[in-house]
Amino acid sequence: MLALLCSLALQSNAQRYQVDKDKRKKKEFVYPSNVVKINLSSLMFKSLGVQYESKVRRNMSLAIGVIYRPQSSLKLFDLAADNAANSGISPSTADMYRSAVLSRLSITPEFRLYFKKKAPKGLYLAPFFRYNRDQIRFDFKYYENNSVVQRTGKATLRENHFGGGILLGLQVLTKKHLSIDFWFAGPWFGYNKAQLKSTLPVNNINEFERAIISSNIEPIISNAKTLSWNQEGIDTDISRTGLGFRLLGINIGYNF
Repeated sequence: MLALLCSLALQSNAQRYQVDKDKRKKKEFVYPSNVVKINLSSLMFKSLGVQYESKVRRNMSLAIGVIYRPQSSLKLFDLAADNAANSGISPSTADMYRSAVLSRLSITPEFRLYFKKKAPKGLYLAPFFRYNRDQIRFDFKYYENNSVVQRTGKATLRENHFGGGILLGLQVLTKKHLSIDFWFAGPWFGYNKAQLKSTLPVNNINEFERAIISSNIEPIISNAKTLSWNQEGIDTDISRTGLGFRLLGINIGYNF
């Protein structure tokens, strides 16, 4: 009889242990490894941004983001033009800002390290590489020799940025497959190579008028370099390094 009671007790304990073990297993929800996201921050700047992220280890993931901005006016240029008197730029430069349109393509691969080893969920640190290709088109006014008729020139500034940095962020996932990805700060250091070109009838523009054109355009290229001229017009190469930031932002996406 005692042996039977002991056997029943052991069996009961074994069943209880199995139930408790099953309950623990049910609490351990494993989130899917992939996330596709839309960059809400980029929409504020007339751009469309998407990102794809995939878990590669418990605490690691790889991500790549693409942002595209079709050619459109830039609010910062409009603000600079509206505050020409306070910013010290000439009325001619202000008109250039008003005419300027910007297009951009940005590609950003990231390596994400999640602190709690639950990728792709939680607080993360992300070293990244960034490539930006910008193109700015704008108009400017000038006079040819012995003429009182004002003419309009067209210029194009093409820029290529290469750089890398590090980003701190937090990704929240829900069991209904919703992803909310915040990032807080992302300093990066990079190299910028640019070219400014404008086709003009150089033989009909004297040195004095060229100097006026140059002084009006140089603020648009941040006074990086005095403009260079050749037989076809303006042709200036600009190279520089600098520090940039990926500011506060948010992605909304689908976890699958």
